[in-house]
Amino acid sequence: MGTYLCIANNGIPPTAVKKTMLHVHFPPMISIPNQLIGASIGEDATLDCNTEAYPMSINYWTKENSMMIVSNSKYITSIQDNTYKVHMKLTIVSVRPEDYGTYKCSARNSLGTTDGSIRLYQIHDSQHFINEPTTARTEAVKGKVPPMQDESLTKELEDDVEPPIQRPSVSEGASSTANWFQINGVVSSGFFCLVFMILRLSVS
Repeated sequence: MGTYLCIANNGIPPTAVKKTMLHVHFPPMISIPNQLIGASIGEDATLDCNTEAYPMSINYWTKENSMMIVSNSKYITSIQDNTYKVHMKLTIVSVRPEDYGTYKCSARNSLGTTDGSIRLYQIHDSQHFINEPTTARTEAVKGKVPPMQDESLTKELEDDVEPPIQRPSVSEGASSTANWFQINGVVSSGFFCLVFMILRLSVS
């Protein structure tokens, strides 16, 4: 279905061109992108439906009770057509509990009628669900000890840690050596004094 060109050329201008339009007659066909649409109470819900037919079809929406939906403040309908293709859209303003259910998009021409179903269901607010507390996980990330941790275990681990080995510094070692020489110097001096006194008495 569409436009065809017939071109004739023998190398001598001008080139002959003939355009022909081909129309294929067929009954309506419907395709629905999403047959399940969810919406919370108070939100707007939009239903989409695509149809193809030639000759051009009559397109409309119905609800479960088979009543045709007319565009108004509650239901907004729109149609975009291109030759034999039509995009239908139905917007339900401020969904109420009675709006949930099955909707049908229908297409009809001289060769037949067809329809497709779309179900609108309720989505509950996420605030009704209980979230898992994350206090303990947050404290662990920050390096804090969770309140339920056994304190005796922590103390036992701290007791098992050996104290660091104390090593004397260079200054401390030098000071100790100096003190040792000083003490030995005093002892040696006293010893020589005693020997000198004994020899002196012997001579006398």
